[in-house]
Amino acid sequence: MVEIYGELLFFTLLLRVVVDEDTECRQQGQSVTKRLIFSNKISNSKMKTMLNTVLQMGSTDPEKQQQLRLAKIHAL
Repeated sequence: MVEIYGELLFFTLLLRVVVDEDTECRQQGQSVTKRLIFSNKISNSKMKTMLNTVLQMGSTDPEKQQQLRLAKIHAL
């Protein structure tokens, strides 16, 4: 099921982490997102596509860009 709905879950959580004003909600979203990335329940090719999409949407913050690159490397 995670393979099927992983993209929906990933991007929904990612948006919540970025826009939610509640610190606890953001932290929980980050925790679940990390577990999803490192769980190996989503194929490497799908995870690579999702992380590439996030990198392309991008941030102008170099630290955030580096964190995304590291997440991609560790997930694959």
